[in-house]
Amino acid sequence: MSASLSLACIADDFTGATDLANNLVRAGWRTLQLLGLPEEGKSFVNAAGEPLDEKQLFAQTDAVVVALKSRTIDPLQAQAMSLQAWQWLQAQGAKRCYFKVCSTFDSTDKGNIGPVADALMDALKADFAIVCPAFPAGGRTVFRGHLFVGDQLLSDSGMKDHPLTPMTDSNLVRVLQRQSKHRIGLIDYQTIAQGPKAIAQRIEQLKADGVRMAIADATSDQDLHVLGKLVMEQSLVVAGSGIAIGFEAPGARGQNPRGQNPHESVAFLPRQTGPGLILSGSCSLASQAQVKHFLQQSKTSNDVSLAIDPLKLARDERAKATWMQDYVACLARLFEQTSNVQAVHAKPRPPRLLVYATAQAESVKQVQDALGIDIASAWIEALMADLAKEAKRFGVRRFVVAGGETSGAVVQALDVKLLKIGAQIDPGVPWTESLQGFALALKSGNFGAEDFFTKALDLLDA
Repeated sequence: MSASLSLACIADDFTGATDLANNLVRAGWRTLQLLGLPEEGKSFVNAAGEPLDEKQLFAQTDAVVVALKSRTIDPLQAQAMSLQAWQWLQAQGAKRCYFKVCSTFDSTDKGNIGPVADALMDALKADFAIVCPAFPAGGRTVFRGHLFVGDQLLSDSGMKDHPLTPMTDSNLVRVLQRQSKHRIGLIDYQTIAQGPKAIAQRIEQLKADGVRMAIADATSDQDLHVLGKLVMEQSLVVAGSGIAIGFEAPGARGQNPRGQNPHESVAFLPRQTGPGLILSGSCSLASQAQVKHFLQQSKTSNDVSLAIDPLKLARDERAKATWMQDYVACLARLFEQTSNVQAVHAKPRPPRLLVYATAQAESVKQVQDALGIDIASAWIEALMADLAKEAKRFGVRRFVVAGGETSGAVVQALDVKLLKIGAQIDPGVPWTESLQGFALALKSGNFGAEDFFTKALDLLDA
């Protein structure tokens, strides 16, 4: 990898990694996203299966974001996976680490934010780390250590009903203290408002009191710009993607001058054509609204939708086989409609298929009670992976995926190892392109406007 690598990032899920990479690109960082760690002895390959020169691939890279699927696994396993990622990045010349967590601080009392942050602190020999999931553009702010989603406390938002990581406490100091072996403190909004000098003094005071990590308040982009410049001088930061908007591009600091507009890459859009497949496994309120919007607009378009009934399909193999036949028929219809439309219109708008397990909290609980939380989650992920593989076989090259766990399952099924980060669709969600030639929009369940699914694909059809 190039010696120009300025920042190593480790994300605890795939959509979070894309969210961070998006903000880095928009801040002028030349960024690549890896889906898991490269397998030893294996090269990256292009759409034709040809190996790529790794040195050339990374030669013009400022930041690398490694996406892990570690948010909800066993804490010890999450620590081991994250340390392996850091060791690999360190071997490529990285000196600083950005541990990217969800902007809603998704975790349980066991972790995995605290355990992984503890392990990275030890590995980097860091004596202090700022912790801040705030992302005001996405409606996430921190005030007096409490996380808000829009105008609601985290504990009053839809996150209280999350099927895997229900967030019932908005006080992040308390949340992180239950997970970490270190003492947790707070850098409040009054200190942030006074600027870098006051923040630095507060950090020294906290360190003198035995504090190793501190939640930082942030209610505006200005707060993130102040914090971003500060954490760039530290070896470890634990944050959502928001702080990255305060990072100056390497070229802007006189490092690695490029003689180009640092925001040029924001204009990049994948060029893949044909039908679009939307896979929604998220049950967040945002995803529910996006599914509802798609179903409504499909009444006047040639788009198709197919609902997943986990209780029925998980218990009846015959019903599942019939449902899969319906899915295959839907894919075939998409390509048939595409051909018909192309014959009539010079610039057709290809049809889209939405397949969704998205449901309200009451329905999700029924499924979990019947199947078990872990089994229900694993079953949906496995089904989404099978759907992605079948779509790939048909020739689908445009994928919109809602939900971190669902995104992880889909990109692994497609064998995607590296993403180029393109134009933003909504705050926190860009279009990306894989080396194999897939256009992928990987959306955190909580992100995106109601029309996200149609908006994303409309961008490619414009």
